[in-house]
Amino acid sequence: MGGVFSVLPQSRDQITHAAQGWEYDIMPTKTYDIRRVWVNRYGLPGSDFYQPYFEIPDLLTLPDLFQKHVLT
Repeated sequence: MGGVFSVLPQSRDQITHAAQGWEYDIMPTKTYDIRRVWVNRYGLPGSDFYQPYFEIPDLLTLPDLFQKHVLT
């Protein structure tokens, strides 16, 4: 899989996709092998099929998630 990942200077483990959209963001980005964060503002059910992804209720909690799971 080339595309944008072939021209970015960052490796995939340095990329995080944070988004609210389940169908248009979290589901399709499973194939990209990048860290994903679902901003689940409405408490909707996710799916084990699309794991791994982190889930947070709002963007205010994103810095804490990074501190605990990304920057360690």
